[in-house]
Order: sequence, then structure tokens, then C-alpha cells
Amino acid sequence: MLNNKAILITGGTGSFGKKCTEVILIEAIKTNIFLRANLTKQS
Repeated sequence: MLNNKAILITGGTGSFGKKCTEVILIEAIKTNIFLRANLTKQS
């Protein structure tokens, strides 16, 4: 179902985001997780 799809999960470090990411990692081949904290540290 998720083959060759790009999925954006905002809030990936929250409780819902973590569980959602776990489920997607089971089916996904490539995963990128962006954290807002990393972006604010670069400023």
C-alpha cells in the first residue's frame, strides 16, 4: 500500500507520531524524519 510513497509525519516525536512512524517503518523502504528542534538549533 505504501510502496513508492512519500509520507510526511509532523510531530514525529510525540506519542501519536512515534506510533505512526513505527507502523510506517514496517512497510516503508525509505524514511526521513525531520525534527523542528534541529531546525531551531541551526538558526
